Amino acid sequence: LTLPACAVLGLPLSVASTVPSITHVISLTTYEVKQLPQGETKVPSKVVEQRATNFLIHVLIGCALFMAPVLKFLPRAVLQGVFFYMGIASLTGNNLFDRLFLWMIWDSSKYPQYNYIQKLPIKR
Repeated sequence: LTLPACAVLGLPLSVASTVPSITHVISLTTYEVKQLPQGETKVPSKVVEQRATNFLIHVLIGCALFMAPVLKFLPRAVLQGVFFYMGIASLTGNNLFDRLFLWMIWDSSKYPQYNYIQKLPIKR
């Protein structure tokens, strides 16, 4: 009952549906490509704010409960593959995973040119 109210009022949702929410925000973002000496980077220029699509996403999630008799005929691997793809696709541009990825780069001269890397000293 709180999901429609939160979606209409623009409040944080009370469920952990981060994958659809992050994917939704990424799809509504317009990026500009900026050239850097080490390559190029995408910088968000504007985000179109919509509450209707966020509300409809959660209505469709709720409708999946009523579609359970139909969904049981789909192989479980297909459903898990869809959610796996959505989860992996939403990781790009996520600051947490960008910072975790830095732990796999041993040579600090090969770090990507993020703002937080340029401002802080690099110590290992």
